Amino acid sequence: AGTILRKTLQLLSFHGNRIILIGHSLGCRVCLHSLLDWNKSPSTKANTGLSVEKYPIVEHLYLLAAGIGADELSIDGKFPANRIGSEKITVCYSKKDPIKVGFGFAELIPGIWNLRPKSMLAMGVVGIRGHIPLSENGETKCDSVNCTSEVPAHSVHFYFKSAIFSKMLVEKVAHVEGKRLRSRL
Repeated sequence: AGTILRKTLQLLSFHGNRIILIGHSLGCRVCLHSLLDWNKSPSTKANTGLSVEKYPIVEHLYLLAAGIGADELSIDGKFPANRIGSEKITVCYSKKDPIKVGFGFAELIPGIWNLRPKSMLAMGVVGIRGHIPLSENGETKCDSVNCTSEVPAHSVHFYFKSAIFSKMLVEKVAHVEGKRLRSRL
């Protein structure tokens, strides 16, 4: 699924579209997989003819109730933030999410084999944990947003109904549209 999403995003980006990508639960893993090492993919140009340096993939990635370990965006994680092809990553989480410890033994095995501690807490419950690498301009490109007051369960519908997430999304879309209008003038 990540490979198909990646090819779709490449095509959209190639045609000049600004992309805001939203993942929910285990879909967050698919989004992250599709954006991992975007600038280093040997197959990107060969399969699509697209130059990855010229076309950044995603302007903003939102991860809602992320069904991944809380430390997966850290330097030692499976998806280090500095290797994700998104200018900004926002994790929205709720402490009321019933996926408190969403990982069984199979999820822990890679951490054991890599000899690094693996977070047993879901990012969708506690937000981002661990040392997050800085972007090229020296700033962090990751934020955690606590939506507990408005999101009582794991469903994506609660996130879209919440004023917290809706406001962020509306501001982002308005910002993107403002950029488009300025670039046309």
